[in-house]
Amino acid sequence: MNKSLRILIAFNEPPISEDVRQRTPLYVSYEEGLQGSLKEMQPSGLAEISVVEEMEAVNNALKQNGYETFVLGIADDAMAFIRSLMDFRPDLIFNLVESFRDEAIHEIHMAGLYELLGFPYTGSPPLALGIALNKWRAKEILSFHHIPTPKFVLVNPHEDTFGLGDHWDLPFPVIVKPASEDASTGIDEHAVVFSMEQLLERVAYVHTKFRQPALVEEYIDGRELNVAIVGNKEPIVLPISEIDFSEMPEHHPRIVTYASKWIAESEAYQKEKPLCPAPLSPEVERRVKSIALKAYRVIGCRDYARVDIRMNSDGDIFVIEVNPNPDISRDAGFMRSARVYGWSFEETVNRIVELAWERSQRK
Repeated sequence: MNKSLRILIAFNEPPISEDVRQRTPLYVSYEEGLQGSLKEMQPSGLAEISVVEEMEAVNNALKQNGYETFVLGIADDAMAFIRSLMDFRPDLIFNLVESFRDEAIHEIHMAGLYELLGFPYTGSPPLALGIALNKWRAKEILSFHHIPTPKFVLVNPHEDTFGLGDHWDLPFPVIVKPASEDASTGIDEHAVVFSMEQLLERVAYVHTKFRQPALVEEYIDGRELNVAIVGNKEPIVLPISEIDFSEMPEHHPRIVTYASKWIAESEAYQKEKPLCPAPLSPEVERRVKSIALKAYRVIGCRDYARVDIRMNSDGDIFVIEVNPNPDISRDAGFMRSARVYGWSFEETVNRIVELAWERSQRK
């Protein structure tokens, strides 16, 4: 592997004040004051803070591996981002961008931009990112390939939701999510509903708050498993991680919510416990890994991704989501699985770089 590579780390920069923006270059080397500028940023969301922490950790790991790195944050000015990118002209982009102008859909467009400009980059291509973000499309593709996923109904904002009860065939309870968000955005303790009245109220909430269709899914009561995968031609399925809900209070559904993922002061965050490796029989582990790997491939993931799975009390397995751009910060579930496999954080980051670079050299 060529350790003389110039790697640019692209990430969605949290909003900062105009004063700081005027004083801070769009890209700076770590030694040239990145830490100082980040301290003055005013993040608009906790998930965005995580992206900054992820970027810092990846930057440190790449430097320890001997690469020359620069970081480039995109806030709300695409042209400034492009100009800085063209000025630096990296050999490879480590892509950590999850949104632009607070819109998750632009994650797809950023990867497309790298493609158009001819820069190799880590992670999945635009098509896979788009399929995964539009959850109902991903579920249609999974179903077509006979990969089990919860039954669902997509309710568009313009539909007459008051007529839903006349033709509703999903048994309650169901879970209601925004159809095209990530990072558990829009999922809270009220997302699981038990009646038509609650369903209509929750669908209206999603339509109003997120201005997009509501995905209504069969609720799979049971265990939640996360399967991290690394690789292309011969992907490695890392040890399975489980979210332990056993300490959750009775009033809280056994699901991963925005609060349990990002808000450290919340009861959900404190009560949900990760377990890795998950306590599974060899046969169940084999089935979970096989289904996750098939989902990884049919969605078109590349380099690394995470597949989220629910398993009911009968041992039936359902893919609930494929995340082609998962959080890879040091304390994230993905890296927990990597550590159990035997890789350090630095080794895992280096492996992702190697996979992306090898792909680019085959073209």
